[in-house]
Amino acid sequence: MSAIDNLSANMTINPTKPSILTTTVAEEPVTKNIWPDTNLDEITAIINIYTPPVILAFGTIGNILTIGVLCRKPWRQQSTVFYLLTLAVANTLALFIGCSSEWIAYVSKLRSITILADWLCRVWKFLFNVSVHFPTWLVLAMTIDRFVMVWSPHRAPHICTVFRSKVVIIFITVGLICVSIHAMWTYVLVEHGNAHNCWVGINHHYFHTRVWPWVQGVIYSYIPLSLLFIFILLLSVAMFQRGGEVRILPELNRAVLVISSSYFLFASPATIMNICEYTMPMSQKQLNDVRATVYLTRAVLQVCICLNYAITGLCLFVCCPTFRKDIWECLSCQNCAKNRRGMEEIPTVEINGEGIKIEVEESVVTTPL
Repeated sequence: MSAIDNLSANMTINPTKPSILTTTVAEEPVTKNIWPDTNLDEITAIINIYTPPVILAFGTIGNILTIGVLCRKPWRQQSTVFYLLTLAVANTLALFIGCSSEWIAYVSKLRSITILADWLCRVWKFLFNVSVHFPTWLVLAMTIDRFVMVWSPHRAPHICTVFRSKVVIIFITVGLICVSIHAMWTYVLVEHGNAHNCWVGINHHYFHTRVWPWVQGVIYSYIPLSLLFIFILLLSVAMFQRGGEVRILPELNRAVLVISSSYFLFASPATIMNICEYTMPMSQKQLNDVRATVYLTRAVLQVCICLNYAITGLCLFVCCPTFRKDIWECLSCQNCAKNRRGMEEIPTVEINGEGIKIEVEESVVTTPL
């Protein structure tokens, strides 16, 4: 069961009965109701309107700073750091595609990009599935990489290389593309009353409601979250027994453990929620109180999932003193200007027969890399 597939559920309309893993809901979204029916609806509307811009701004700034620091030479020689760098880029894309696109369309009074054209509907669904699930697999690969680094520090330099991390990332990307490419021919732009919706075509209805929910559930959530939980425990044990043997950036052990744990804790409840909602009788779903509770719970879990894409930089800042130091250096323009001015003029000493003469010559400004 995918933990991410309900990210845009509160802002779309599903003309069919919802299945176990759909990206839409069965009724009109609460956030589009100007006058909510219940107090729960009002709370849900507030969450869906005001939390996305805060998470988007915080996550974008944090990810950009993370990319700027990790691109430095002392950092980028580590395979774990390359995973973190790729994760920061992937999280930024997931924030804009998975967490903010529908909100931007709502507050700007523009139509959602999924209903502008049939080809946009298909392409956007494909990009959505790839972008929002890629970070989870990436965190799993990073956790495994760090576990090997801690558990076997003598063999790790030969196993945990930047080249192998690139191969793993390519493998994850190709795998998610192959799993999600079906959206290019299964989704179509359909009419539902006076509204349009990007939904699966009639010819592929059986596949999408019977087969695909379990396929995406296994690949998008069950496998990565189960393996992530196992390697979180293994990494914790390895840090307790052999954490002191890691010589290069040992502070990354804590950072990776915190990041992977947050991904698991924030993503798992949404998966459980999807299972509960799928097994709930349709007669119970139609009750106003139950419907409002489901929408509110879904909105809160959506915020949790989006936080996963926004807190990577914060986790590094809290857990890594070296990262904090580099952040301050990046933000301290005065130090950069002072170093640049100090390198522009270098005194040279010339000794002649009459005495000592000091001359100042211009030197070429270089940047130590």
